[in-house]
Amino acid sequence: GTVKILDFGIVKWLEQEEQTQTLILTPRYSAPEQILAEPITTATDIFTLGLLLVECITECHPFDDVHSVFELQKAIVSRELTAPSKRLAKFPVDPISGKAVRGDLDAICLKAVQIEPKKRYQSALQMAMDLQNWVLGLPVSARPVGKMGRSLKWVRRNPSMSAVLCLLFGSWLFATLYILKSNQQIAAERQVAILERDRAATIASFLENLFEQNSPEATLGKNPSALDLLENGKRLIGTSLDPESEERTQLLHSLCKVYFKLGQDQEALGLSDQALPKLKGEVLAEHYLLRSEIFLNLGRYPESQKNSQAGLELAQEFRNVNLQALCYNLLGECYSKQGQHEQAGHLFAKASPFLDQIPAASRLAIISNQAIHAANIKNYALCLESSLQVLGLKKELFPEDHPQIGLSHIQLGNAYRWVQDPESSKQHFEIGLSILNKVYPKGHGELASAENDYAGLLRSIGQYPEARQHYEIAMKWLAEYYGEDHPHTIMAKSNLGVFLLSGFEDFDGAIALFEWSFQHAQKVLPPEHQFLGEIRNNLAIAYERRGDLRSAQIHFEGCVAHYRAISGETPHPNLSAALCELGNFYSRTQKVEAALAVTREALTLRQKYGFGDAEMIYAYQCLGQALLLAQKYPEALDCLTESASLLSNHAALKWEAANQGRLTAEYEAGLKNWDRVQEILQVSLPDMEKFIGSKHPNTLKARALLASARAHLALKDN
Repeated sequence: GTVKILDFGIVKWLEQEEQTQTLILTPRYSAPEQILAEPITTATDIFTLGLLLVECITECHPFDDVHSVFELQKAIVSRELTAPSKRLAKFPVDPISGKAVRGDLDAICLKAVQIEPKKRYQSALQMAMDLQNWVLGLPVSARPVGKMGRSLKWVRRNPSMSAVLCLLFGSWLFATLYILKSNQQIAAERQVAILERDRAATIASFLENLFEQNSPEATLGKNPSALDLLENGKRLIGTSLDPESEERTQLLHSLCKVYFKLGQDQEALGLSDQALPKLKGEVLAEHYLLRSEIFLNLGRYPESQKNSQAGLELAQEFRNVNLQALCYNLLGECYSKQGQHEQAGHLFAKASPFLDQIPAASRLAIISNQAIHAANIKNYALCLESSLQVLGLKKELFPEDHPQIGLSHIQLGNAYRWVQDPESSKQHFEIGLSILNKVYPKGHGELASAENDYAGLLRSIGQYPEARQHYEIAMKWLAEYYGEDHPHTIMAKSNLGVFLLSGFEDFDGAIALFEWSFQHAQKVLPPEHQFLGEIRNNLAIAYERRGDLRSAQIHFEGCVAHYRAISGETPHPNLSAALCELGNFYSRTQKVEAALAVTREALTLRQKYGFGDAEMIYAYQCLGQALLLAQKYPEALDCLTESASLLSNHAALKWEAANQGRLTAEYEAGLKNWDRVQEILQVSLPDMEKFIGSKHPNTLKARALLASARAHLALKDN
């Protein structure tokens, strides 16, 4: 059999999702006097040990039926615990039987968790003596027995002599059969007792050592931090437990989870490597899932994918629907982070049928990832809908100032930004950051990512100094938290480069950041990752803006080549965007035929594969620009008419509207309608300067065209 220690005291000190109190205590393992602010004594520790003992026996917390901190505290101070044997009768735990627990062990547990401190054991030694007596089959102080009870215990301690006495009262045949049957039963019970004794002694010794080393006497009054406790626990596992014991393996598994929750990914991975070879059954499937999450955080996507797949196969073997759903979800997230959104969508879809059968926390994880996936495929309306659903579910489970609520507000801030609602976006970002800053230490990965996203909003609404400050904070924190070569850090530096390019027109600074990001991304990301294409596109734009057209062309064409190379049976979603950018570059550099070829291909792809209105508007505009350059005005007018029709339904697309004005002005200029050119550009030029920069080639071209129109009109007036 296996003992499953899903969590122990250390873990609960650190479980952020379950702690929102200001009291310096652990709600799940608090004694009534702690909650009632009464004097703390040794009996307080006895209560906590009693809860841990019940949890070790039944594999569940005694108060796992309550769902809020208030209800938990109310139950602790007012509700008598159910005997462990009764819990085992309803929910059996292999190989522990209710019969083996009923009686003395029930009494030990219930005495340790009495509501009144004076009714508990008054020292750890008393409790340890009772546990030792129970293991040896001796009477325990928690359950005084009469003569009959003592006689029965004597019989259990002397099975052979009891068998002899039985022979005196029965026939030889029946006595012989009885002895055979008794011997089998005794052997089985003895084996169970030995296992229970050894496990109880091992865990009790581990906890006792841990508590002693972190007692006020041992720490000279200093309160150890969470990481201090973890480090002490890890050291004790290595020095005080048998390397081959199941107890050590289970504790390693639990410590691994805690380190991961604290963002200590490398430490968690080291513990996982020790635990993995000795884990079995569903716990092994759970651990594969944990390893997959660790590798995902470290940016090691192939290893994350491999562990998720291994966990999925075990979950299917054991028919564990919760683990199956989480494995599909994690596989989808893994593919999504590699830019393989089609495969990610299929995997998220496989997780969806399980949503009604799994716990709320698992549902939240899956719906949240589906919202992110919707954003990746530019279905921003669905992303917003899913993000609102996630926040609603979390508010049912967590208090308003819980970090999970804060993270949902950050996700909603992004969703509103993508649907062009900056006011709502800023409101949610500010709420989310306010919550996260209270919970997480400065430099935490979640807080750094939130700062980076908020900087993106500030940049989009023109608050450049504030945006730069938040970008630089995020980049510094991410580098400290994840390291220079982590994908989060690389992408944050790229984001800062985009900001320097568009916000300050600092082309040299942007190029330096893009080149750094490109070199590091090539080292740590798989060759098919879409970020490698995105960074090449950013490099191309920066080089063109600096006037290095040769380098710009190399990167624009390299970006298209990248997306062609990673396209499968259907083209990569970003291929058409890369073709549009290359076509625009060819148009700006007077490569007419090349511009026509790639922009026609881009529009054809978007028409065939059902892109959204924003993508279709830009494709029509790109082809329209190439047709204007080729002086094919009727075809150009058709394209501009299509884009104008789509734009009429999307007032929020300010950049596209400004670009539409520029192209319409160029069309009118081709027809020598200088009055219309001046009228259009007087409206569109300020928006172009705002949204793409005053030094952008298209802005410069529009400004020159406006000057030309004014010159023609002046000549006409003269």
